[in-house]
Amino acid sequence: MMPDPIGSEFRIIEDRIRHSVDLVTAFGEFADRIDREDVHYLSICVGIQHGTGGNLGRVLLVLSRVIRDRRIMQKKIPALSSEGRLSDMILTMMPFLMVGIVYKSSPGFFLAVKDHPVFVPIAILVGILILLQGIILKRLTNFDF
Repeated sequence: MMPDPIGSEFRIIEDRIRHSVDLVTAFGEFADRIDREDVHYLSICVGIQHGTGGNLGRVLLVLSRVIRDRRIMQKKIPALSSEGRLSDMILTMMPFLMVGIVYKSSPGFFLAVKDHPVFVPIAILVGILILLQGIILKRLTNFDF
């Protein structure tokens, strides 16, 4: 007997097979209930091996290596992309920080030109461009694996 939650899932698969549902369908239902990519891989492997025959143990061994390697890669990706995420944060915050420093040290710098007719549209455009570059850099450094 296996502990829950996987034990109860395998009992459901066993019950389904005992009630004349074929192995491939039972594993497909199992994959639909769990709805994880690795479980779908298992279901597909069992289905292929059931249809073609061969060494299921060998296929499951290879599948387990693939799943382990994917998990290892999922843990490495944040470390490898940390430099890009830090650059994203710095490049996005730097213009706001610079405006704040200039305004704090010399308030007249911006106040002298705030009444110019192109100041507000240019300030809005610069703000939009900064936000766009922040979004683009965030998408470049965010990996869905």
